[in-house]
Amino acid sequence: MRQATVDKVHFSRCDFRDADLRGASLRGTAFFACDLTGADLRGADLRGADLGGRETGGPRDRTDLTGARLDPGALDHAEVDPSTVLPEPFGGPP
Repeated sequence: MRQATVDKVHFSRCDFRDADLRGASLRGTAFFACDLTGADLRGADLRGADLGGRETGGPRDRTDLTGARLDPGALDHAEVDPSTVLPEPFGGPP
């Protein structure tokens, strides 16, 4: 799904483990109880998105949000593993 446009979609209990979502437009998309372990979201547009899913896994399987565009509060309902790579406003790499 690299560079895909998937705006305003509601995903529920989906498996996005190791998904390549680099540069994808996911504006206003909701991820409820989705597994994003190891997903590559570098440069993705997640403005208005709700990442209320699980982001679990060890350092080898971390989710990468480097350069992703997120609204404040986008991760409020998400379980964020400490190995998850966050964009700079959220703390940067672990």
